Amino acid sequence: MNTDNLTYDANGMPYTPDGKKIIKIQLEILDGPIWFTDPATLGPDTEIDFIDNDPILIKYNRLCNQMFAHYYECNSHEQACWFNEQQEKADKEIMLEYITIIINRLNELNDGSYIIDDCETERLNSL
Repeated sequence: MNTDNLTYDANGMPYTPDGKKIIKIQLEILDGPIWFTDPATLGPDTEIDFIDNDPILIKYNRLCNQMFAHYYECNSHEQACWFNEQQEKADKEIMLEYITIIINRLNELNDGSYIIDDCETERLNSL
């Protein structure tokens, strides 16, 4: 996605020039795949109530987040924080399935107020 001409609200949520929120799909430790993620619940925290309160999105966001977090190992392999790439590859198909469920659900709910920026599907497919 071209990030030129984006604006951001006080919480860092990006918007397109025509005012649509950008719902980013990206896995990071303690965030995602729906950006942003509430660290207490691991559910979406997009400031769009029908997304943040959707039970399907909450469930699969939490599952992806927990799975991805388990790839990080502290004080392992002579490193302070080590990422288990082999486990991520082993879990690739299930993670892709969950990400697809999330994206399909976001598309079902979309009232035209946001766009989806999928930063994960291509990355996961390339593993």
